[in-house]
Amino acid sequence: EIVIATPGRLLDHLEVGATNMRRVTYLVLDEADRMLDMGFEPYIRKLIDMTHPERQTLMFSATWPKAIRALAGEFLMHDVVQVKVGAAELQASHNVEQEIQLIEEEQKEGAILKLLEELGKDEQRVLIFVETKKKCDA
Repeated sequence: EIVIATPGRLLDHLEVGATNMRRVTYLVLDEADRMLDMGFEPYIRKLIDMTHPERQTLMFSATWPKAIRALAGEFLMHDVVQVKVGAAELQASHNVEQEIQLIEEEQKEGAILKLLEELGKDEQRVLIFVETKKKCDA
C-alpha cells in the first residue's frame, strides 16, 4: 500500500481510523524545508512517532538549512546517505527570461497559443507551467 498525503491531512485520516501507520516500512518526507516553513514540524514528529522504528526514512529538500539538518539528525537512522545535486553557487542562467501572467480561465488557451507562436518563431525553447496535468491535456 502507498499513501501520499500532507502531514496534517494524513493525521486527519489516522484520527478517524481510516488508516494506520503500523506497517509503514518507508517514510518519505518530500519538500522537507517547505513543510518546516509551513509549520508542519509537530505533525511530522507525531507521524514519525506512529511508525515502526525500523522504517527507512527518506528526506528530500531543495535547501539544507540548519533546521533541516537538525531534523535529519533526529529523524534519519544511523546509516545516513546525503546526495547533493548541483552546488550552492549554481544559479539559473541570466539568459533565461521569466514571465508570469495572470489570465482569466476562459482566455488561457488563446494566450498560451499566442505566446507559443511568438516565442516559437525563433526556435526558442519554451517551458510553461500549468496548475494540473488535466489542464495540460485539455
